[in-house]
Amino acid sequence: MNIKAISNCDLCNSNLLSAVYQPLQSRYSTEVYLCEECGLVQSQKNSIPNEAIKTTSADADWGNVRHGKGLRFEVLRNKFDLEKLACGRVLDIGSNRGDFVNWAISMKRVSKVVAVEPDHTLMSDYVADIVLYNAKLENVNFENDKFDFIYCCQTLEHADSAFEMLKKLRGLLKTNGKALIDIPNIDIIKKDETIEEFFIDKNSFHFDESTILKYFSRLGLKTYAFHGDQYNLAYLVEACEAQPATLPLNKLVTHEDFAKYQKNLLINRSKLNLLVRSRMEPVLERQKCAIWGAGRTLDALIKFGSLKIDTRITIVDSYLHDKIKIIDEYQICKPSFLKIVEPQVVFILANSAEDQLAQKAYKMGIRHVIKFSEMLDQI
Repeated sequence: MNIKAISNCDLCNSNLLSAVYQPLQSRYSTEVYLCEECGLVQSQKNSIPNEAIKTTSADADWGNVRHGKGLRFEVLRNKFDLEKLACGRVLDIGSNRGDFVNWAISMKRVSKVVAVEPDHTLMSDYVADIVLYNAKLENVNFENDKFDFIYCCQTLEHADSAFEMLKKLRGLLKTNGKALIDIPNIDIIKKDETIEEFFIDKNSFHFDESTILKYFSRLGLKTYAFHGDQYNLAYLVEACEAQPATLPLNKLVTHEDFAKYQKNLLINRSKLNLLVRSRMEPVLERQKCAIWGAGRTLDALIKFGSLKIDTRITIVDSYLHDKIKIIDEYQICKPSFLKIVEPQVVFILANSAEDQLAQKAYKMGIRHVIKFSEMLDQI
């Protein structure tokens, strides 16, 4: 990776960029900048680590586990009726482990499926009928190929230039073709209860509803359908006429938001030791317990709350059970394992999926479910 200094805003080309934040435990010495003209937030990487580390860290060094797109695929499939959209000629930008493209082939409504993925280590499970480019989108020559549907899930934020990626995406759409673009929502930094670093090293762009819609307006993409929450924004778009260069200057994220975010992050992490001692350990000592969620929240509880993980605790996770280890020789299990061990209590460690996981635990017959958000509120 080459280090490219940020001199101008990727969206409006302004040079009025303010340094607003330095992410915690960044391996790239990352700095975050806010454009004073249009409100876009970009990250500047200032160094390159010697090696990639697979980690579910709650800090900026989180990454290389590559499970997030699989998780988002299930959500997007339900919210946008992908069975209807994934037909004809289909392109997946950042196809990762192949969750979408393998599924699209299985639907048998496609005439061609193209996957673009720069990490060759993720492609062992791709089916044979997929046309695969092991490269970044900007380095792929599609010649005159056009697509009926383009899937771009949790990829735009990694681009060298979000503007250039969206410009190329639009040029690849057929007339009346549609693209599904799913991105993290920077609005999460306004959440008072945050304990996880939002500005991870792998992400170069941090969008809110205002800035992503400004990109669409400038490049000629019209929103056809939308689903969003405080964690993610997903837009089904189609090509339209690009709008004039002048864009509204309303900004949804301010200097004050960054200051509050940093303060809340440190305060909430300081509470985790008390949370573990007063809310988790008394239960762990008396009852048979499990933890559902092996990701960043668990890392924060171990790192900042001194939670001790041993064989007394069963840890399950739908997406991480075969990808990481919390400690040496400690096996993370599939959620179905809860039916075998029959814990008396399950701690739910999740963000947007917290309520859904709690309901699944109840359906398994688990009587006592404790959510992390509830424990933090009590502290």
